[in-house]
Amino acid sequence: MKKHHLLLIVLIVILFYPVISAFQAGDVLGTLTDAGRVERSISLYHLSIWLSWLVFVSVAIFHKWTTQANQFFYFTYIFLFVAYIIYGYFLQEFVNRFELPTTFRDNYSFGVLTAIINFAGAAALTGILQAGVWWFTRRWHRR
Repeated sequence: MKKHHLLLIVLIVILFYPVISAFQAGDVLGTLTDAGRVERSISLYHLSIWLSWLVFVSVAIFHKWTTQANQFFYFTYIFLFVAYIIYGYFLQEFVNRFELPTTFRDNYSFGVLTAIINFAGAAALTGILQAGVWWFTRRWHRR
C-alpha cells in the first residue's frame, strides 16, 4: 500500500471523531435537556475539531515534507470550513433555544460570526504551518 493511501485512511478514520461528536451534540441539542449539558456537548464537539485538526495538520506536514504536495492541506481547509459551519449552527441554535442574551438582534449573526472567527483562526494557523513547511523544504533559504 502506498504512503499516500495509508495517510488518507488515517485521515478518514480520524474524521469519524468530529462526525460522531457532531451527531451527539445535535442529539443533545434536539432533546433540550438543560443548558449545561448542551453547552458541554457543543464544547466537546469544538474539542474534537481541534484534536482532529492536530492529526490532519501533522499528516499534511509529513506529506508536504516528503512529496511537496498540498492535497492534505487542502483537505484540512475543507474540513475546517465545514466543521466550523456546523459549530456556528450549533451555537446559534443553543442561543436561540435557551434564549440567551447576545449583542445581535437577529437569529443568525452570532452563529455566522462565531463560525467565521474560528475558521479564520484555524485557517491562519494552518496557513502558517503550510508556509513554514514550504520554506524549509527549499534549499535556497539555507545559504
